[in-house]
Amino acid sequence: TKEIETNTSDKKQDQQEIQQLLFEQKTLKIFEIELKKKQQLEKEKQIQLELEIKNAAEKQEQQSQQEQQAQQDQQAQQEQQIQPPISLSSVENQVLILLNNTRSNHGLNPLNVDGVLTNIARSRSKDMIDRGYFSHYTPDGTNIFNFLKANGISYSAAGENLGMSSPPSKGSAGNFVDAWMKSESHRINMLRGAYNKIGIGVIDQNNKRIVTIVFTG
Repeated sequence: TKEIETNTSDKKQDQQEIQQLLFEQKTLKIFEIELKKKQQLEKEKQIQLELEIKNAAEKQEQQSQQEQQAQQDQQAQQEQQIQPPISLSSVENQVLILLNNTRSNHGLNPLNVDGVLTNIARSRSKDMIDRGYFSHYTPDGTNIFNFLKANGISYSAAGENLGMSSPPSKGSAGNFVDAWMKSESHRINMLRGAYNKIGIGVIDQNNKRIVTIVFTG
């Protein structure tokens, strides 16, 4: 009888242990399911947050570009309103045509004549004749970048080409453009894609012709 009672007791204990084990396994499975749900929810939240951040950044970038474009348009309008119409001399106009034709042949945009740049170019040519020098630097040590700054010209790229002939009759527009194209540094200026504006100053004086070209972009 004692042996039977012991066996019965052992079986009952085994059943309890099995039930406890099954309960723990079920509880663990439920926990794993809940954990996966939580992880999936966190992942979805993270994806949504990243998407919102990306959209906000794109919106901010678009707004910044629109504001920048609006400022550029406003500045261009102001420049057009401030600058009086510029009239080029015959030689200056020929230089412009030949230079833009050369750029067009190389797949580049034409340059637009700028009144302030043209006045600077003419002033540079006149100063060289008056003070008897021919250089990108004045006797005072200033150069085209100093003149641009003094006139409130903003730019991301700028340059200057010079040409001189004596007598003036030898300095045709074609001769100057051909000479610049044969000079590496001058050719680089003429064919620089970053430029969109030009000033041309041709001065005939003291049996000389000096041409100054000012580029900006």
